[in-house]
Amino acid sequence: MSLNYSTLTALVNAKYVPVLYDNIFKANHFITSMLKRKAKTYNERKIITPLEYDNMSNAQFTAQYGVFNLTPGDPITAAEWEPKMITDALVISKEEELVMNSDMAVKNILDVKMKNVQKGMEKFFATNFWSRTLATNGWNPLETLVYYTTSTIGGIVGATYSWWNAQSLDASGLPNCDSTTEADLMDPTKACYIMRLLQRGVALAKKQTGQDPQVIALPQYLFDLIEFILDKQKSGNKYSDRAGAMGFTALDFRGIDIIADDDMVVAQTGDTDGRIFFLNLDYLYMFFNSGAKFTAGQFVEAANQNAKSCKINAYGNMAISNRNAQAVIYNVYSPKAWAGLS
Repeated sequence: MSLNYSTLTALVNAKYVPVLYDNIFKANHFITSMLKRKAKTYNERKIITPLEYDNMSNAQFTAQYGVFNLTPGDPITAAEWEPKMITDALVISKEEELVMNSDMAVKNILDVKMKNVQKGMEKFFATNFWSRTLATNGWNPLETLVYYTTSTIGGIVGATYSWWNAQSLDASGLPNCDSTTEADLMDPTKACYIMRLLQRGVALAKKQTGQDPQVIALPQYLFDLIEFILDKQKSGNKYSDRAGAMGFTALDFRGIDIIADDDMVVAQTGDTDGRIFFLNLDYLYMFFNSGAKFTAGQFVEAANQNAKSCKINAYGNMAISNRNAQAVIYNVYSPKAWAGLS
């Protein structure tokens, strides 16, 4: 009995792709797991995010029968983002097709192949998420969205509109301390003491809206330093209950989840340019086109290949509606060797 590829395509879309979608964004990465929970669907040529910042209000006190003065808002009311395609392929060789002669054989081969697709796409997405450069035809990495640059992001020129820029702090410029040594990061008398850096970052992130960030993301090395300090203080449960309920290990700092992600370290150029991100996820979004939200197409046999393949596509992008409510501390010591990187 020959393999029915139409049935196989339907099976992949119905049973495997939803699991693929969940596991890529939920299994191992806390931030993308949080964003997936509120992922948005769009069907337009561009992704539009209305801006959410605090200088567009006309709130004022008024006297009885007094005049309510309307001030025109800023002419820029939304950011625009180009959707981009992520593509992978499920490939079945002619030899595999010949042995897929029972329901169990089909299931066993598909289980292995979809697991490989999942791991590959998960790593691809995570690497891009923390990349420090925007790839050609790529989704916006976090650095593009919340780093301190004044470049044009989302069609808005940061050099012209300062309210559009993320908050930032150069740890290497702090007085009387060296943010590139572990000794100073662990010294409570220093301005670059790791716990003070957390305090400074939270203050910067809440500067505009008064909202604490929900997540602090940093390399595993800095996570371990903070964990060591909290261990010595013995001040109750140091771990986040919210993250724990989602299957992740996070430290709790003033009710804010501190998450370690070594994919950040891969993007470092050395041991002294680590980042600490303070993220307000209320203004960060993940968009998917309704017609390509990890959707598998038809199996097609290439003319020069004894195999059939179907492409799995996701069309969308990462977007942000308020960069000023995010913060980043940069040039922090984070040895790549700690994460097993050279």
